[in-house]
Amino acid sequence: MAADDHIRWTLHGRIGRITLDRPERRNALTEAMWTRLAELATGLPEAVRALVVEGAGGSFSSGNDIEMLQTSLTDPEATRRFHELVDRALQAVRNLQVPTIAAVDGPCFGAGLMLATACDLRVAAADARFCAPPARLGLVYGIGETRTLVEVVGPVRAKEMLFTARVVDCAEALRIGLADRAADGPAGEAAMALAEEIAALSAVTHRASKQLITAAAARLPHAPWMEELRDQAVASDDFREGRAAFFAKRRPDFG
Repeated sequence: MAADDHIRWTLHGRIGRITLDRPERRNALTEAMWTRLAELATGLPEAVRALVVEGAGGSFSSGNDIEMLQTSLTDPEATRRFHELVDRALQAVRNLQVPTIAAVDGPCFGAGLMLATACDLRVAAADARFCAPPARLGLVYGIGETRTLVEVVGPVRAKEMLFTARVVDCAEALRIGLADRAADGPAGEAAMALAEEIAALSAVTHRASKQLITAAAARLPHAPWMEELRDQAVASDDFREGRAAFFAKRRPDFG
């Protein structure tokens, strides 16, 4: 980890782990952190089958660093560059072909919420709190962040969260789909267990499923590539192993 990016990357077998490591500021995100997140998401090792994103010190992220925003949003050109940086990092996370899991402890506010919703799944600890606060600052989320929030909680819930800027607790987050699983203890441990469960299954299925779910959510018309994904799966080593394991009544080993 570079001295100024406050991002830790670790690899646990087939599980990648990105840790926002600025606990003294509740993992408030800086430009250097966004840059590093984009680098990690676009350069993920091929061995990774699932990715966990978490925060250190009992917080996921309190959002963008306020002191940084005083210099990053000083004029239209600086504002444009900053939003492009954030958009690039979030889009890189969305584009990952492996399943991604946000492990949410404590505050998950603002830009932290946008990072968590860019992940496929969210595991929440009992103390997790979610908030979309731009109305408190007179700011506006970009279309990418807004679209992701809408995809996760629906348009009416997204409006309510953005209009009121209120804090959503773990129980409500689970009820409205903002969180997918509750953790009995720290969210990171539960997220890693879920990642291990996912990584033991077919990466071919996971890659294709992510593409098809994205297409279905966007209501894309039927296209030949959708059928090609199914055909490619039948011709894959994963299918051969899965079929052999099924008939042998053993657990498959997808390598």
